[in-house]
Amino acid sequence: MIKAAIGLSFPLRMGQDGYFESNTDTISQIRTNIKNIFLTRPGERRFNNDFGSGLHKFLFEQQDLDISDDIIVSIVQRDVDRYLNGIVVNDIKVLKSENQPDNTTNKIFISIIFTYRQNRSEVEVELNTTNI
Repeated sequence: MIKAAIGLSFPLRMGQDGYFESNTDTISQIRTNIKNIFLTRPGERRFNNDFGSGLHKFLFEQQDLDISDDIIVSIVQRDVDRYLNGIVVNDIKVLKSENQPDNTTNKIFISIIFTYRQNRSEVEVELNTTNI
């Protein structure tokens, strides 16, 4: 039996039916929605100019000060709370490139661990600055 599609999967790619690949379970769709929030800048979505996160602008502005993990965590928490109902963020981990074992330069890795009201298990979504 074929499951009903809930929404489009991200990144967009062809599905088995010739259309875009889609999510068939709630948790996968929530993960896609979280990525969509942080990959969209405010003003990019037509007819919904407020949608999106200011994280991109904050991370890529030319500035002399060091970006605090607390500021990144507060932006991520604010945007998830604003756009996704029923999501409880349990932890947000920020890992900068100088803390990576392979010494990857100029990258920030953000991991969001959340639970959904109907699913008690924790789920993790990872973002990094190469796709923000």
